[in-house]
Amino acid sequence: MDDIGTQFDKLMNKAMPNIDEQIMIQMNAFGEEMVDNIIPLQAGFKNLTGNTITSFAYGIYLNKELQNIGLYDGKSAIRWKMTKGEVFKGVDYDGNEREMFYAEIATDLGYGKNTSIDFLENYVPIGYYAIVFTTGTEYSVFLENKLKENVLSNARTWSISSFINSFKPIK
Repeated sequence: MDDIGTQFDKLMNKAMPNIDEQIMIQMNAFGEEMVDNIIPLQAGFKNLTGNTITSFAYGIYLNKELQNIGLYDGKSAIRWKMTKGEVFKGVDYDGNEREMFYAEIATDLGYGKNTSIDFLENYVPIGYYAIVFTTGTEYSVFLENKLKENVLSNARTWSISSFINSFKPIK
């Protein structure tokens, strides 16, 4: 008969795939709820091109390896990201007429969704399990810091307590 340490290791080797699978299911459900409902509802900014809201995304990692990317499930951005010096006139993402908007932040001129995906694919988290939320617009920090608009900061506070409560017992 094996010693207690060997028995424990054998048990854990059998149990870990099921534990990992159940945790991944819970993390994905939580991530989807965050990017499709909680973060957009908490957002304090007005959408212009739609690149910030459509770039809300999450990545699920297991042992530092990306397992899944989840993206906002709403309508697509109306155009690529504006960059410093550009002027927007017309109907914005939310359907509101904008007389003039002057972009103050330089961007890569891509779509925010693609920037989020690139970030999550290249991110290496700490720890065995990780969930990472992001936006793919260079001006998200500008919206939060200069304009004092909520992009992700309130979601971070809410998610810490809600994440733990979202787990269900393994059956």
